[in-house]
Amino acid sequence: MAAHDLIVSRAGAVTVAEVAAAGRPAVYVPLPLAAGHQRGNAQAMVDAGAAIMVEQDDLRGSAAAERCGRLVADRGRLSSMARAARAHGRGDAARIVAERVCAIADASAGGRRP
Repeated sequence: MAAHDLIVSRAGAVTVAEVAAAGRPAVYVPLPLAAGHQRGNAQAMVDAGAAIMVEQDDLRGSAAAERCGRLVADRGRLSSMARAARAHGRGDAARIVAERVCAIADASAGGRRP
């Protein structure tokens, strides 16, 4: 993912987190059937300056492709979006989750691990 200038993707929570952790700018296309969850995920990154959002219905025709093309050509904006993504990503999230799971397991086992 780090080799890409721009990520175009759905906006599931894990995907958005991975893109942010990689520090990549994104164009998110929320899945309309996701009860608004993907829209919320995408909007958080749009608000942070790390992404733009394109509605699925707007993918018809050439408007979305032209918008992406203009974005790719604007290296300054891509760099700014990448910085914003890095600021909101957690590259150490897996370690943090593992530590917390182990702490909970230790506490529930009275400090004894199998």
